[in-house]
Amino acid sequence: MMANSFDDINYEQYDGCISAPALPEIRATKDIMADIKISPNPTNGLVKVDFPESMDGMYQVIDITGRILKTNYFYAINKIELDLSEHAGVNLVQITIKPGVSRVFKVFVVK
Repeated sequence: MMANSFDDINYEQYDGCISAPALPEIRATKDIMADIKISPNPTNGLVKVDFPESMDGMYQVIDITGRILKTNYFYAINKIELDLSEHAGVNLVQITIKPGVSRVFKVFVVK
């Protein structure tokens, strides 16, 4: 049995197509979500969320069972203050700045 090798054939000569697709351009982008800070943690209720720059988005506070406790939108701000004093225990704070771009923080509220 004879095997053919197509490695040496230039397909452009046949139908104008290229032999390999162009590679996507890779560019470094700053991960803004990695620079968001929540403090203090653990807390007795008041929590500050600091953004690296002015942002628009929303946040949700979710308890450990998955129940949404709070939802709020924010516009052009650098800092949010959350009062979690009514929600003792482990809570999740999800920050979303655009569809598909979010980060979840685990916050411990002690009484």
